[in-house]
Amino acid sequence: MVRRSGKPTTQEKFLGLVLEATTTVVEILQANGIQCAVFGSLASKLYGSPRDPQDVDILVFQDTRTPETQILSTEELKQLIYRTRPGDFYLKDPRDQEATYKILIYRPSPSAHRPARTMKQIIRLPDPECKVDILIPGTMYLPHLRPELVQWHQVEATESRRLRARIANAIPLVPFSLLLVHKLQGWDDNRKHEESYKRDRRHKDAKDVKRLLNLTAPVKALVERGADTWNDTELFSEELQELTVQRVRDFVQEFPGLAIKWAELGFGVGQA
Repeated sequence: MVRRSGKPTTQEKFLGLVLEATTTVVEILQANGIQCAVFGSLASKLYGSPRDPQDVDILVFQDTRTPETQILSTEELKQLIYRTRPGDFYLKDPRDQEATYKILIYRPSPSAHRPARTMKQIIRLPDPECKVDILIPGTMYLPHLRPELVQWHQVEATESRRLRARIANAIPLVPFSLLLVHKLQGWDDNRKHEESYKRDRRHKDAKDVKRLLNLTAPVKALVERGADTWNDTELFSEELQELTVQRVRDFVQEFPGLAIKWAELGFGVGQA
């Protein structure tokens, strides 16, 4: 993930910040009996994609089997995280003044890893921070994951020292199949968006999908599992399955060189 020698680069330092934010959120949620898994660009990075994430996306799934369990909304989860570590998180309003949600930001308090800075230093270069997005099942077709479906990325102690960040020994990730489908969904949503700045993001989204398709180990595992992977209604609703089939065809139409990759994964890309 990082270079073996020398001081961490600016990019590596920010990656350390993102991983530290993830570790902190996971610890807070688990301490409250709440399970979660990372998805989005950070999950892509931890599966092996080269692009560095700019924020954290976390899928939170709460136990709905016991009636007495209080199910928290997205905003209540953000408040829980903020109240638990107010020195490391803050909530800010979005640009849309009519919006009813808050944005959760991780900005760690001074520590051994990040000593306190003078006001002059802060004015010249603000303290680093990153956004933490909290999502719950049902949003964007995201499923309720059983704990045994969560994949754990092991982090070496040397990596934490190298990045000068406090990172957990293991970070929970969504299954690779779910990550790939949702990256493809992001590409499709943005290319059809009415706002031009959103449509412009489709190029970055397409690159993200291509990078995932080029990851040898996780893609090989999906190929070995066969086409039934995509029929798993626990991960993919019937509506999402239908959308994914069409999205793959649209992606191949725009990037025909990847038809073989999708076919190996079990998609009938040659059908009209």
